[in-house]
Amino acid sequence: MLKLRGATVTTTTLTPEKADLSRKAGADDVLEYAHVPEHVRELIGGRGVVVYDGVCRDTFEGSLDR
Repeated sequence: MLKLRGATVTTTTLTPEKADLSRKAGADDVLEYAHVPEHVRELIGGRGVVVYDGVCRDTFEGSLDR
């Protein structure tokens, strides 16, 4: 739904198979868990960001780093 409204969708994954699934589902960017904060900062270039973590793992805190 968000893509229909012009949003950029970024997902995180651990395996190449899941990365392929994300891309097939329409993700604009697919990131490895280990590098989420750095990649997000690079992708958003200082613009706002919304973080949704449906798994609530240790990656959530890193997603909020500035």
